[in-house]
Amino acid sequence: MRIPPDVALSARLAAGQAVEVSTREGRMVIKGVDASKRTLAEKLAAFDPALHGGEVMTTKRRLSY
Repeated sequence: MRIPPDVALSARLAAGQAVEVSTREGRMVIKGVDASKRTLAEKLAAFDPALHGGEVMTTKRRLSY
């Protein structure tokens, strides 16, 4: 769904953000879905390596036990 930039900015929506569409009193309501409530599988499915340089982390971490 395409939303005009000024409307998306006013509604605090980001490009590519998932939205929920419903109706209320004969009007269409578009609500941004909180990305933090998505499951790990949903987050991984939405991950685009091209947008993140092909890596999730840019530094190597040592695990110490």
